Amino acid sequence: MRSDLHTHTVASDGLLTVSELLAEARRVGLEVLAITDHDSLESLGEGEIAASKGGPAFIPGIELNAETAECEVHVLGYFLPPICPLLEEFLGDIRQKRAVRTVQIIEKLATLDVRIDYARVRQLARGKTLGRPHIAMAMVEKGYVSSIQEAFNRYLGRDAPGHVPRYRFDPVTAVQMIRRAGGVPVLAHPSFVTSVDAILPSLMEAGLRGLEVYYPGHTPLQTRHYKDLASRHGLLVTGGSDYHGPSYREGSFLGAMSMTADEIRALYAARDAQGGGDGA
Repeated sequence: MRSDLHTHTVASDGLLTVSELLAEARRVGLEVLAITDHDSLESLGEGEIAASKGGPAFIPGIELNAETAECEVHVLGYFLPPICPLLEEFLGDIRQKRAVRTVQIIEKLATLDVRIDYARVRQLARGKTLGRPHIAMAMVEKGYVSSIQEAFNRYLGRDAPGHVPRYRFDPVTAVQMIRRAGGVPVLAHPSFVTSVDAILPSLMEAGLRGLEVYYPGHTPLQTRHYKDLASRHGLLVTGGSDYHGPSYREGSFLGAMSMTADEIRALYAARDAQGGGDGA
């Protein structure tokens, strides 16, 4: 089944608006689309309305950027209500801390003779949640790097000289917040996690329901491994491209990682089985 359950819009660090993303989804023939902006529900209401006027089937989602002492651990949440006071309060605090972090990164870059204007970064974010990709866009614009990926590799990545640690909340909290909001939590791109086997028990105890098995950065061997891992633990299998827009990341085109019809049905069944949350 033509699907993509991991996409981003301008509400976080994507390049396309909701209407532009839906138009592209229709163009490539997607039957199911999820919007999973980083730490934001802003696009979900518009996405539901736009999708109701001509498909594809729309799954409202989010990607929460959690972290352990060893690595970032992102948790996808599916079937979230567009209006959720519980999550909005939590996300509002994250957005405030992201703005502070953006200033700190810009100040640190200046010591490396990379001078970026904060006001321009805000413009590139289009008034949405600030993040490192917006700083990277400003760096590309001023010619310090040739691509967003180069900006992360040379300056903004975890071990790069311009890195500033983010406000940290643990992935167990992310899973619990999604469950309380009535969503279905799934561990995103598990190959990014230092030790999936070590972290899975605590996440499953908190309510984790699935693994993102199909992902552009996974090798065929990793895909088989994570599919087997999901089967052993009784977890759902999901997949998506992590699409941010055209030419944003090599190999990440919309619809690059589709799920089977049975896997899609199992995800919907998980939604129906658990009912609503307590935060809407």
